[in-house]
Amino acid sequence: MIAQPYRDLLAADAMPWAVERFRSFFETRARVQGKPVFVHKFTGWPRAGFIRAAFPGARFIHVVRDGRAVVASDLQVSWWRGYLGPEHMHRPMAPEYREEWEASGRSFAVLAAAGWKSAMDAYGAARALTPQGQWLDVRFEDVLADPQARFKEMLEFVGLEANPAFERTLARTRFRGDRADAFRRSLGPATVALLDASLSGHLRAWGY
Repeated sequence: MIAQPYRDLLAADAMPWAVERFRSFFETRARVQGKPVFVHKFTGWPRAGFIRAAFPGARFIHVVRDGRAVVASDLQVSWWRGYLGPEHMHRPMAPEYREEWEASGRSFAVLAAAGWKSAMDAYGAARALTPQGQWLDVRFEDVLADPQARFKEMLEFVGLEANPAFERTLARTRFRGDRADAFRRSLGPATVALLDASLSGHLRAWGY
């Protein structure tokens, strides 16, 4: 239910048994680590409604990436199941996205784009329901362009002070800005143009 739901998890899914198990799982690990802030990475759906039911004070950092880059990545990894058809996708498609996919000649790229749009729709809805001060959007491309500033922003958001050891490691880490546009080379002009049309509204809404 938590790891691989076919849809986002909402506050309505927070049945007592599920909340108790979820809370126990993370509280146990937080006690063992003994750190001031416990951080966990989720991929896929936001699950923010469910998580806030268990931990009302939880804060969420949503790392956003250009949908065209996400499509390029999905098409090249073994766990993307869209090549078997939309019924094998991790996310159900809205009727309008399915119509667009059919109109494209059942393009695999447009199918992957529908998956990204479905995810971003869920993130937008989750953000709207999360109290102010508990949600932060951070664009992946902005991290590449200015890692020091973006990591400072994230640390402050979760209430952590600057750590000299972390800052030294961050200063030594190389971030390749050219990866932001790598999707253009891997997809080619025709597919990029197809995605530009499919994703235009969502890209604008998320600052692209």
